Amino acid sequence: NVEQIKDLLTLHFNPNSSRNGVTALQAAVRKGNQEAVELLLQYNASPIDRNNETPIMQEALEFDRSIVVAQILADSGASCKNVGLFSGNIPLDIHDHQVNVEWKWNGIAEYNGKLFCAPCNASSVLVIDGETEEVRTIECNSNGNAGWVGIARYGTKLYCAPHNAWSVLVIDGDTEQIRTIPCNIKGNSKWAGIALFGTKLFCPPCNASSVLVIDAETEELRIIPCDVKGTGKWHGIALYGTKLFCAPCNASSVLVIDGELENLRTIPCCGITGGSKWAGIACYENNLYCAPSNASSVLVIDGNTEKTHTIPCGIDGSEKWYGIARFDFKLICAPCNASFILIIDGETGEVSTQRCVNDKKQPNWSGITRCETKLFCSPAKSDNILVLQDQALQLTLDS
Repeated sequence: NVEQIKDLLTLHFNPNSSRNGVTALQAAVRKGNQEAVELLLQYNASPIDRNNETPIMQEALEFDRSIVVAQILADSGASCKNVGLFSGNIPLDIHDHQVNVEWKWNGIAEYNGKLFCAPCNASSVLVIDGETEEVRTIECNSNGNAGWVGIARYGTKLYCAPHNAWSVLVIDGDTEQIRTIPCNIKGNSKWAGIALFGTKLFCPPCNASSVLVIDAETEELRIIPCDVKGTGKWHGIALYGTKLFCAPCNASSVLVIDGELENLRTIPCCGITGGSKWAGIACYENNLYCAPSNASSVLVIDGNTEKTHTIPCGIDGSEKWYGIARFDFKLICAPCNASFILIIDGETGEVSTQRCVNDKKQPNWSGITRCETKLFCSPAKSDNILVLQDQALQLTLDS
C-alpha cells in the first residue's frame, strides 16, 4: 500500500530494511508498483544489487513486467550489467522439403533488420524479420548436401562460403534474389566461415588447401595457397585491424591472414590437441574469442601480440557450442549439443552459463548474430530459431 509506505517513510522508517530477506524496493518491483518504486527511491532506497541475490533489474524485467519500472531503476543508478538474457523460440513454420534434416542452416548474418541463414542441408535460404520475427525462405534450387557454411555481408549483398557446393551463393538483401559465382574447385568441406575485410571476403580452409578470396566489387575469385595439411582445419574467421584470425577446429594452430598483403602464417594455440576444438570466433576490443566445441576451454587470442591463452569453462562434451557473437561487453556462444548458452565477459574474462529455452532435438543451433537488442541463432536440427534478448540493453538505447 503506497499510503502506508509513505506514512512509514515520513516516520523515518529505513527504506532499505528487509522482511524475510526482501527489501521494500524489491517487493514493490516484484509487484510492478511504479508509484511505490518512485516513492522509495525518493526516500533514498538503494537500487544497488546485494550479494548473492537476483539483480533488481532482473526482477524488474522478468515475467513481462512494465519496462517503465526498469527504466526508473536504471535512471536511479541500478546496474544493467548482471541482467541475464531472455530466451525464446520462433517456430519454423515453413515448407522446405528438407526441413527435418540435420544441419539445415549453418551461419547467419544481418542486413537492414533482416537475418539471412546460409543453407547447409536445407534447400533454401532462411530469412527472419528481426522486428516482427516473421520467417520465410528463398528457394535456391539446392539439394542440400552441406552446400554452404558461413555467411557475410558486403553492401547490400550477402555471400555464403562454399562447403560442399562448387560455387559461392550470393543473396541480394533488398530484392532477395539469389545467384551463384562458380569457384571451379571440387571436393567436400572445402571452406567453413567467411569474413569481410575492405572489399574482399575471406573463407578459411576446412578441407581445402587454400584460402578462398572473393572480390566483392568484381566478384572475381582467387585462392591463397596454404601449406597446412589435414581435414577440418579451421572453422570460423574474424577480423581485427587488418588481420583475419581463423579458429582452429582440427588444426593445432590459429591461421592468420594479412588482409592487405594476402599472406598467411600460423600461431600455436596453447598446445591443446584433439579434433573439433573450437567452432566460431568473435572480437571484443583487442582480443578474439573462440567458441569451445569439443574443447573444455575458450581460446583467447590477443590481436596485437598474437599470444594465446585459454579460459576454462569446466564443461566437457562434444559440439557444445557452435558460433559466437559480441553483444555489448559480452560474447555469447550458440548452444549446439549444450543445453545452455555460454557467456564470456569481455572485460573480466569470466565465463558463465545460462539455460535457454529447451529444445529436445540436438544438435540445435549453428551460428549466431546480433540484430538491434536481440541475438538470433540459426537452426541446425532444431525446429525453432533461438532468440536471445537483452531488455536491459534496450533501456540504455532508449535513454
